[in-house]
Amino acid sequence: NSRYGLDFLPNSPCLMNAGSIGGLKLLSACFVQIPDDSLDSIMQHAWWSAKLFQAGAGVGYNFSRLRGEGEMIRSSQRPSSGATSFMKNIFNSVGDVVKQGGRRRAAMMGLLNDDHPELEKFVNFKNEENSLENFNISIFSSDKFMKAIAGNKDWNLLERNSGNISKKVNAKDLFNSMIANNKKMAEPGMIWRDAINAHNPILKTMGEIECTNPCGEATLYNHENCCLGSVNLVNHVSNGQIDWEALERTIRIGIRFLDNVVDANEHVDPVFAKASLSTRRIGLGVTGFADILVMLDSVYGSQSSLDIAYEIAVFMNQTACDESRQLAYIKGNYPLWEGSWHQSAGLPMRNVSLLAIAPEGSRSLISNTSASIEPNFGREITRTSKGIGAGTWKHPLADNPKFVTTYEVSLDQHIKMQAAWQNAMNVNKVGQSISKTNNAPRGTSESELAEAYIEAWSLGCKGLTTYVDGSRDSVYYEK
Repeated sequence: NSRYGLDFLPNSPCLMNAGSIGGLKLLSACFVQIPDDSLDSIMQHAWWSAKLFQAGAGVGYNFSRLRGEGEMIRSSQRPSSGATSFMKNIFNSVGDVVKQGGRRRAAMMGLLNDDHPELEKFVNFKNEENSLENFNISIFSSDKFMKAIAGNKDWNLLERNSGNISKKVNAKDLFNSMIANNKKMAEPGMIWRDAINAHNPILKTMGEIECTNPCGEATLYNHENCCLGSVNLVNHVSNGQIDWEALERTIRIGIRFLDNVVDANEHVDPVFAKASLSTRRIGLGVTGFADILVMLDSVYGSQSSLDIAYEIAVFMNQTACDESRQLAYIKGNYPLWEGSWHQSAGLPMRNVSLLAIAPEGSRSLISNTSASIEPNFGREITRTSKGIGAGTWKHPLADNPKFVTTYEVSLDQHIKMQAAWQNAMNVNKVGQSISKTNNAPRGTSESELAEAYIEAWSLGCKGLTTYVDGSRDSVYYEK
């Protein structure tokens, strides 16, 4: 009933593939692949990518295990074409020709570690429009790199084979180059590996998480996937108050639903099934947050809105954890629970993680709400649907004085909102990350963008994406 009343909705593959006739019933939207430095591994992961795209999934990659351009290949004693070459000519090409489930262009994330010898090339990879159009790209950054930026220190890029210094660069100069391209093309962004792994409950037994899904909200091990869903917050506000009892009921339903999806899921290869079943990772998020702020007489970006965000996120965390514990008593802990932080804390858990804030594009359209934790983009928007045409839609709350649009929210307020959600999600080490576009007005300077990335890192965000109004000709912007 929660699904039909749109209180809770699962991710798009559940909606598209569950109950379909013929074909693979893949029910997860996001996967991770980290190819090793061999041709066999690279091509195996490219083949898996094609099968995942065909089934309707997106894939995040970390290419940092691949040697840099010019490093010698032992078997042939010839120089490698490099990680970025394989990224562009193999993986991006696979995404070009194989649509997600035949319905939409493949979604891909490309990460490169901050010490990879091709990092300078990677940072400038998308400074031309339509270059690597299937990929979002981000630097997978360490605290050490961020501190080197702050201290204006030299930074070593390291060969993959030997670990020797490939090149010594200035960390701040490299960061400023990233910022310049980010202002122009909204990429690359940054994802912070230490913030991710500080809240990774199986770090001691499984090592570091090295990658995310295409939008950055799911933090995953190699071949792992995450089943996503969202709570429609608008349906849980009545007469200017949050209905906490109804919200608790929907959260519990969502956790049980997504845990069942882990078992019902069909995979393109047993390696993905094994990774999924070992952690039983799920990610419950929200949609309609900006709308309920208006309903609660709060303005997006204000201190009261941050307080509401934190309160809801803490409540979701506590309720989701309790439901996962109840499932663990009945069905057992996730297989990697022994030796985990959860075990040491005395917390039986059915799932290694429970929360993730996804973009919610499709689910917000279905439920007719603002997307995820984002502000509303405009008071009136034009939507174009295939086979239907274009139509203008005015938000029903648009005339309320508390209603604000994304460019009426400062970049600082965007980041503080992301941090409020993230810090509440981190409790009990069950929160993954947040996919959020932090919009900045036309004319935002590079120094302001640089300050935003430093601020987001210092506040504990696990990643940051920024978009300066008008920076891409192909993206709609306000006039």
